[in-house]
Amino acid sequence: MHAPSYDRNLVNMPRLLTFFVQFILRNHVFPEHEMESAFKRSLDIIALAQKELILTSKIAKQLPDDFSQACRAIWGQKSDGIVFVPTLAAEDTSENEEVTKAVQQFEEDLKADNIDILRGSETVPDAGNPSEWPIGSWTDSQSNPAYGPLAIDSEWAPRIRGLFQWLGPTALPLTHTTGAVECSVRRIKSFSPPQNPLVVLLESEAEAVEAELQRHFATIVLSPWADWDQAGDEVPGSAGPQLLMTSRATIDGVKAHDPFHDEITMLVEPAILPMISVGLGIRGTWVQIVREHDFGSAVAAKTQAPTRFWYMDELRLTLPSYYI
Repeated sequence: MHAPSYDRNLVNMPRLLTFFVQFILRNHVFPEHEMESAFKRSLDIIALAQKELILTSKIAKQLPDDFSQACRAIWGQKSDGIVFVPTLAAEDTSENEEVTKAVQQFEEDLKADNIDILRGSETVPDAGNPSEWPIGSWTDSQSNPAYGPLAIDSEWAPRIRGLFQWLGPTALPLTHTTGAVECSVRRIKSFSPPQNPLVVLLESEAEAVEAELQRHFATIVLSPWADWDQAGDEVPGSAGPQLLMTSRATIDGVKAHDPFHDEITMLVEPAILPMISVGLGIRGTWVQIVREHDFGSAVAAKTQAPTRFWYMDELRLTLPSYYI
C-alpha cells in the first residue's frame, strides 16, 4: 500500500532541500563565510525535518487513540466549551459608502423601469407548527437531542472500542472522574512503555485501578509550550493555554493545575510510541483523570495533585520540534 501523496512530500521535501544545500556548499555558490555558516546550520534543521515531519502526520492520524476515545465515551466530550473569537479588522468606511451609493443607484434605476423590489426581510419562511418545536433550554444538550452537537447516524459514527479489551470489567468509571480540562500546545518531554508497579498494599480501589492503567498503557510526559506562536499569526486567538469551562472545580487542599508551568502525563496505547519523538509539539484538549472520592474529601489534601494521568479529548495541531 502506497503512502498518500502528502505523506510522500513530507519525506521527499527534506531530502530535496538536503541535496540543494549540499550543492550550494560544495560549489561555493555563496563564498561569504556568514552565508556558508548559515547554510551549514540549516542542515541540522533539515535533518530534524527528515525525521519529524512524517511523524507529525502519523500522530495526527492516531490521536486521540482508542484509550482516549474510550474515556471520552465514558465521561463525554470536554472540548465543546471552547470558542475562538477572531479579531476583525477595522471596516473601510469609504468602501462601504461607495457600495451603498451603488446599491441606491441600482434601486432607483429599477424603480424608473417600474420593477418592484422584494427585500429578503419581507418574506417569512414556513417554520412549521410551533406546537411541534422542541421545548427546553440551551443546557438541555445532554437530555434533548434537538440541542447540542450535530448528531451522527450510527452507520457513519466511528466505532469506539471500550476499556474491556485492556482492563476487563474495570471500576475506572466508578472510581475516577474528570478534573481540569486544558486546551494548549504542549511539547513531548519524554515517553515510556507500560510499567509493572511493585505489588504493595493498596489503600483504595482507585489506587488498584491506577496500577492497572500503568501496567497496560504507555505514558507520554508533556511540558507546556506557551510561546509556540510568538508571532500570533498562525492560529489567531489560540496561542495561549486555556482551562475550559468543562473543567471540574478545584479540590480543596490540592494545588490547582497551572497550564503554563505544570507537566502532564498522558496515557496512550503502547502502539503509539514508535511514532513519538521528544520535542514534537501537539495542540489538543487534555483532560485530567481524578479520583472520585477526592472531591470534597480531606484525603485529597495529603497529595499535591489528585492524579498525574491525563487523556486527549481532541487533537488540533501537530508541530515539529524546530517550529519557530
